[in-house]
Amino acid sequence: TTLPTLKTPAPERGSRIPPLTLSLVGATEEYVSMPLNISSSHWACLVLDSARKTIYCYNSMDKRLHHNLLEEHRYQITLVHSPLQNDGYHCGLFVCLFFWRRLVNEVGSDYSESGLMRRRWNILRMIVQATMNKDSKDQSN
Repeated sequence: TTLPTLKTPAPERGSRIPPLTLSLVGATEEYVSMPLNISSSHWACLVLDSARKTIYCYNSMDKRLHHNLLEEHRYQITLVHSPLQNDGYHCGLFVCLFFWRRLVNEVGSDYSESGLMRRRWNILRMIVQATMNKDSKDQSN
């Protein structure tokens, strides 16, 4: 139930939550999902559940050296049980897969090197298709 230390523009003020993140605490949507870059070296994901006053933290590295940054806002932070990466460079892909799994249940479970490469190509294909669909809709209007 913790979040990692975040770099701040004013380190002398200690660890604090960036204003953009704090603005999501008052969001009216039931769920707000956002990627989180930690110290410019790792990606994690936060999902804010407004109804339950809970923030789910997905971190594929499963680091336990964290401290609670959102306690003052009375949100419970829950670490999400999910596949863990076994290297130091697939965290961005794991965050994308976490978001993708929330939208489409058919993400697959092959976490081998070839399975992860296939998922990278699938994500790229989805982005290109979505861009092409948007462009064709814009041209027809």
